[in-house]
Amino acid sequence: MEESKQYKIEDESGDRKYFTIIPNYILNHSTDTDQALYAQMKRLAGDSGKCSAGVRYFMKQLGVGYKSVRKSLDYLIKNKWITYLGTTKIKKERGEKEVDVYQINDIWKFNVNHYDCVAKQKRSDNDCVAESNPLRSQKDAHCVAESEHKKEHRKKKQLRKNTVNLKKFNDLKTELKEQMFVPGIGHI
Repeated sequence: MEESKQYKIEDESGDRKYFTIIPNYILNHSTDTDQALYAQMKRLAGDSGKCSAGVRYFMKQLGVGYKSVRKSLDYLIKNKWITYLGTTKIKKERGEKEVDVYQINDIWKFNVNHYDCVAKQKRSDNDCVAESNPLRSQKDAHCVAESEHKKEHRKKKQLRKNTVNLKKFNDLKTELKEQMFVPGIGHI
């Protein structure tokens, strides 16, 4: 009879460096700014799960203003995807600076349970969320459907588009009026 051999295999390829994994639930239930902020925070947190960075840093990375970063931070905290831990001092070129510290919460079990539940379609989405996410209450289960935050973002985007279209329409109308003016006769 052959002797059983034990092998120890170590992956030294280095292909598991420099990447960030984001739960699908976050990608499907947040705005583009929320997603980008969460990804930056996950990247900075690494294996420790803690992220120390200031709002200005995120503004620069995301190319958005202060209000957008604050709104997204508030959204991530409200949904318990991150937790504010306080502040810490970090060394900078010109001395020390105080920055916020956030914990990236482990929502992987929730993510898997949510999509398993949706795939099986045994219960309503709200039941799935309430049962599978220990970080959220039954009251917050409505976020399975499109979040109010995301709806508001979409409405504002549509309003900006409509405003631009209205301006283009008014400009075109003025141009047509000017073209239809005949000297001595007036407007046709």
